[in-house]
Amino acid sequence: MVNAQEQLRRLLRVLCFGLVAVMALGMATPIINAGDSVTYAALSQHMVQSGDWLRLVLDGADWLDKPHFPFWVTAASFWLLGVNAPAYVLPGLLFVLL
Repeated sequence: MVNAQEQLRRLLRVLCFGLVAVMALGMATPIINAGDSVTYAALSQHMVQSGDWLRLVLDGADWLDKPHFPFWVTAASFWLLGVNAPAYVLPGLLFVLL
């Protein structure tokens, strides 16, 4: 007979595995076509293409609305994997796993 604590551990493992599976499936066909995602991806893409990792620039103007860290992580993903939708989604998946 399995005790309640062991059942809870199994349930948590199954839930964690399910969460990772759902995130990974969503990453297989990400669609970035509207809203803030396009803006954030463009800012990170500019970092990689210009080599300027200290300024957030959008359409030639400084963009001071958000802190730099999320853009640095996304830009690093773009730098490693190329500028594409899965590379944009990957940092989010990795932070979920933490």
